[in-house]
Amino acid sequence: MRYYFSYARTALFYGLKYYIENHNTKKEILIPNYICEDVLQPVIDLNLRYIYYDLNDALEPKWNQLKNKVNKNTGFIMMVHFFGKNQNISKYLDFSNENNLILVEDNAHGYGGCYNNKNLGDFGNFSISSPRKFLDIETGGILKFNDKIDKFDINLKRHK
Repeated sequence: MRYYFSYARTALFYGLKYYIENHNTKKEILIPNYICEDVLQPVIDLNLRYIYYDLNDALEPKWNQLKNKVNKNTGFIMMVHFFGKNQNISKYLDFSNENNLILVEDNAHGYGGCYNNKNLGDFGNFSISSPRKFLDIETGGILKFNDKIDKFDINLKRHK
């Protein structure tokens, strides 16, 4: 199911919020140490503790170090398709499954990209995308749940 927002950071807020409220997901997230500061705001607003994980020169996780970052409070891991280049998706899926983590797929820079005949954004438990970075539009963010979700009621209020 897809939900449309002004920005991907807002989509991230509501995706994280859904899992925290509906699945009692632990309140710690692993985030790559090379990340846009806009990603941190929804994390901070939800009182999530964030832990950076190191990347190599190819912008891939240093997998041998990543396992040491997981603890009893870790509930999420973020996979970022930097500059629209897909990550090692199967390795992220295996890692998140082995460690019982929600895989957040940050596809803000990969909107419209594909991997193995599947769209980027279709792999994590949920994904965020930012078509405004590729289309001639001022705003645009997408939250996509790839898990079957029970109820998603965000109770948004319109602002003037």
